[in-house]
Amino acid sequence: MHLDPGQRRTLAVGAVVIAVILLIGRVLPAAHRAEAQALQREQGLRDELDRARQLLAIAEGSDTLAATSRITAIETRVFRGETPAAAAGGLAAVLENLARRTGMEVSASVIRADTAFTQRFAPISTRIVASANAEQLARWLALVENHELMLRIESITISNFTPAAAADQPEALRLDISVGALAIRSQPLVERAQ
Repeated sequence: MHLDPGQRRTLAVGAVVIAVILLIGRVLPAAHRAEAQALQREQGLRDELDRARQLLAIAEGSDTLAATSRITAIETRVFRGETPAAAAGGLAAVLENLARRTGMEVSASVIRADTAFTQRFAPISTRIVASANAEQLARWLALVENHELMLRIESITISNFTPAAAADQPEALRLDISVGALAIRSQPLVERAQ
């Protein structure tokens, strides 16, 4: 069967259109799932933030026994320090210890915190740069999630460190992770001595 150039062009365009439809049929649902998961994670973070704000409002505006007991329960799960930066240093130490327990290699740790306590609680955060395989990362994330102190992953960036790893070796991943927490002022040294 012989096709003239117009028929070949029509056939080629039809093949391209079919390929595009098939590609969209596979990519679009995956993109929708990823978007739904991201929205679900975002909603979870918003809910957690709302609960924290409610607890802070209770802490700042109510002297009831119930509010005091809730605040006390929170205070046992936050970092203490004379300054937020000192508390963030404690967060960095906890994260590095968890990394050592899982075999992750931390190459840098950067603390971020307010310079002074302006309210009862202050947000703190630490960014770590590390390398690990997927199993080590999963164990580290489980330790962070189940830690006795309230920790939250603020961001995580994963890039492939060794894309051509041998089949018998896991790929090394380069990680850039920010973890946040709350801090409360510890008693100054002068008051503790009395």
